[in-house]
Amino acid sequence: MSGDPEDLDFSSLQADVRAKLAPTLEATVALLPLVAREQPSRYTPEQQHNWQVAVSQLRDACLLRLQPGLGELRRAVFALCGNALNLGDADALRLVEALAGAMDKLDGANELPAGLAAALAACLEILEEKGQLDSPRFPERVDYMVQRLKNSADPLVGGRSPALVRIFISEASECLESLHQALEGLPPDGDSLQLTLQELGVLADAADYPSIAELAHAIVEALTGHEHELVIETVRATVLRLLACLDGQLQCVLGGETPPFPEEARSSLQRLRALKNG
Repeated sequence: MSGDPEDLDFSSLQADVRAKLAPTLEATVALLPLVAREQPSRYTPEQQHNWQVAVSQLRDACLLRLQPGLGELRRAVFALCGNALNLGDADALRLVEALAGAMDKLDGANELPAGLAAALAACLEILEEKGQLDSPRFPERVDYMVQRLKNSADPLVGGRSPALVRIFISEASECLESLHQALEGLPPDGDSLQLTLQELGVLADAADYPSIAELAHAIVEALTGHEHELVIETVRATVLRLLACLDGQLQCVLGGETPPFPEEARSSLQRLRALKNG
């Protein structure tokens, strides 16, 4: 062994550290069998059995959902709610309440929407996992599933996805703002006006608002070749009235309605079309 004082000091330090850590290491080794051993459930065997039976019934009801009506599925969700109350687990209660809330939004429906069906399948995967109720990750998973169930059960707006409607409103609002800016410029920007109207028409077609698309395309058609005449006050005023019609249609969408083609727009379009015949 080296006689170097630094080597001796290091060896002495190692021995001292080992001696001090020995009790901790021994305690850790003693705990390992306890950690590896499956921890007992917080619930009685009867509670666990009843819960799993209710989950299985929900799975079976999901398989039957292609049949007319959702009666079996509603009954299975109700039964799961009863079992969650029996468990007295706050997270299980939150999850089944979200399930029940999603079903309530389908009152009178005979089919399960695709989004809700996918959310329900994901929910069942969690519920059927062994020991899930006792898992430390269960509250986190419930948070995710509650939000997913809520989002997927949001009622469609006029047969459209709420997300699609929100996107359309946002982008259509930007288009209308650009249209007003183009018209108010000195001189008015006819090219920008037409390009933005075309963009709005495409957006409305994609979101299934045909009357908005029809009006946007009609304004483009009436103005084509006469953009330079926007400097004429009467022409600009006519286009401004048509933009007001588009604004009104967007307000209908904001109110959850499908807007009709505005009758007051027809006379304004006729005035614009008269430019071509003048």
